[in-house]
Amino acid sequence: MNLPAAAGPGILDWTGRGLAALPAPPPAGTRELWLDDNLFAAIPESVRPLRALEQLHLDRNALRALPDWLGELGGLRTLSLYGNDLAELPRAIGALARLEHLSAGRNALASVPETLWRLTGLRTLILSENRLATFGDGVGALAGLEVLDLGHNQLASLPAGTAELQRLEVLYLSDNRLAALPPPVAALRRLTYLGATDNALVSLPEDLGALTALVELRLDRNSLASLPESLGALSALRELHLAHNRLEHVPDGIAGLRGLRKLSLRANLLAAVPDALADLAALRELDLRSNRLRDLPASLGRLQRLEKLDLRWNKLRALPPEVRRLEERGCVVLG
Repeated sequence: MNLPAAAGPGILDWTGRGLAALPAPPPAGTRELWLDDNLFAAIPESVRPLRALEQLHLDRNALRALPDWLGELGGLRTLSLYGNDLAELPRAIGALARLEHLSAGRNALASVPETLWRLTGLRTLILSENRLATFGDGVGALAGLEVLDLGHNQLASLPAGTAELQRLEVLYLSDNRLAALPPPVAALRRLTYLGATDNALVSLPEDLGALTALVELRLDRNSLASLPESLGALSALRELHLAHNRLEHVPDGIAGLRGLRKLSLRANLLAAVPDALADLAALRELDLRSNRLRDLPASLGRLQRLEKLDLRWNKLRALPPEVRRLEERGCVVLG
């Protein structure tokens, strides 16, 4: 018998066993069942009686559908279905009233059932790497949501109800079809991470500055030609990623990012580096690769905490003595 590993009382781990069926029914008191990296085409029927089950992990299997009896597992707090072949989620999923973490990324979902919005205790919702072109406005009912991952879909907008997610801290929107940052985003005042790389953004709204809790902002590989002055209001920002855009200048307002530690402006159209960057006293990494720079301001020498300055693939005439002195104190200057 292919016995499971017991990681603790009530925890069964049959991960990576090449199983298409369970070799034995799980005990009635099972609280966690780990079946990741197997060959299950359906959730085993022997899971149905597990009323004490709190976690069910079925990542990277061959699931094509979920049973209607899934809603009978009313004690579930975590349901992980990442990397399967699911074309839909059953309406019965709305009966999982205690569910806190739902992962259904890397499937074939083109929509989600309206019953999903009944899961008001959800804290994490992962729907990345699917085929979602729209997302229901009912999402606003998920008032406790802290992490929402919608990356690698086909979204051109977000529903207005997204603005109701006032506990949201992490929002992934990368690799979608966004031509503008959706208006509801500016209402998410607890947001600490915003990822919207690999879209078609051409500008950012002035109200972006309202996201004063933001710690990391990733906007690489878009078509941004300018940045709003309000960017400088993001006083908690530590990382700003703007590589592979079409920026010709950086607004003076960036000087307000006094806590910024990492700034990537790689592969833009910058012909000059603004003196305002010298006010970023906490900056440790500055990436200016692949721009149109010929000269650098001497003011960069004031960045006393800088550990890496990457200047490669520009056509610099010479480095100012002040920048050379960055090398002398241990800063890696590449260029």
